[in-house]
Amino acid sequence: MVAGFVRKSVLGVFLATLVLGQAVADESDARRGASELARKNFMRALTLMGETVEACERKAKVIDIPHWKNIGASRESLLLGIVYFNLKRDNECTAPAAKDLLMAAKMLEISDRNDWEKAPSTEFVDMILDSWWRELEAEARYRSQVSPANREKIEKISGLQQPFNMIQSWDASGN
Repeated sequence: MVAGFVRKSVLGVFLATLVLGQAVADESDARRGASELARKNFMRALTLMGETVEACERKAKVIDIPHWKNIGASRESLLLGIVYFNLKRDNECTAPAAKDLLMAAKMLEISDRNDWEKAPSTEFVDMILDSWWRELEAEARYRSQVSPANREKIEKISGLQQPFNMIQSWDASGN
């Protein structure tokens, strides 16, 4: 009876070890497969982000910015508004691709934390976050330094609701 119990126990431990070992191997294979998918998704998102940035740059128009004297706002107020709206429109244009890239980057980071430093290219992630931060700073300056009356005048400028080439537009305005 004791011998039967020992045989069953040994057999049970052996089977449990075999099943557990297979589960660990399957988990390891699944993790490697998921890591590879995360890397491919990141590369796809990175390519899409590059294409989106180029498309947004092609969409950017030179807009007609009126002279600051003609709209009754200071030159500084007008410039703060132009900078803010330029950043806002650029970020809106790239937002879907940027969000995909940020998600893919985070999944790549989760997939293998030891390999994150070896990720194919993470500078776009930093650029996205920096651009969104610069937009927040520009909005804060615009809202705190430009009076509501002047903001209303600036926000009526045609073309500020689409991506635009800020430098060329400003240069062409004579401001």
